[in-house]
Amino acid sequence: MMTGSGSGSRSSARLVPPGRYLIDPAGSSVRFRTRHLFGLASVSGEFSVTGGYLAVAMPVDESRAHLEIATESFQTGNARRDDDVRGAKFLDAAARPVITADVRQVDVDGESIIGRGLLDVGPQAAPFTVTVTGVDVRGGGVHVTATSRIDRYAHGITAARGMAARYLDVDMSVVANLD
Repeated sequence: MMTGSGSGSRSSARLVPPGRYLIDPAGSSVRFRTRHLFGLASVSGEFSVTGGYLAVAMPVDESRAHLEIATESFQTGNARRDDDVRGAKFLDAAARPVITADVRQVDVDGESIIGRGLLDVGPQAAPFTVTVTGVDVRGGGVHVTATSRIDRYAHGITAARGMAARYLDVDMSVVANLD
């Protein structure tokens, strides 16, 4: 993990104290951007974070993370679209109320911190990669920002091909406090 609000170096990655940090849902968010209408228009929205943890280790590459997101919380500001996406053709929030992201491998390479793991959303879980864009140590806690590109087809969410984009660009902002 690195400190500061932007990029950092491998040596600054060691400044986050090791330990288990519990994610604060009220201070955390998951926002996304994608395209629809055959790529002509953009859509942005968000999900609510419900819990999880960051397990910061030394060496840093042994760190892990777990994030839980409420599927039902999907919102873009368009009630009809939101209901459709939460429905059985897409996210199926009734059958799968929680989206989980588990980072099982952390690679620190110079100024880059990359997490790799499994994202469980839709009918099937699939590998995903997350790029840490910032880490800010705050007292007994930490604020982490990260980005990821999610392929909905990899998760078996293939409804409305062409009409709705295949990829979602995701921005995560996670506040966690030492357990």
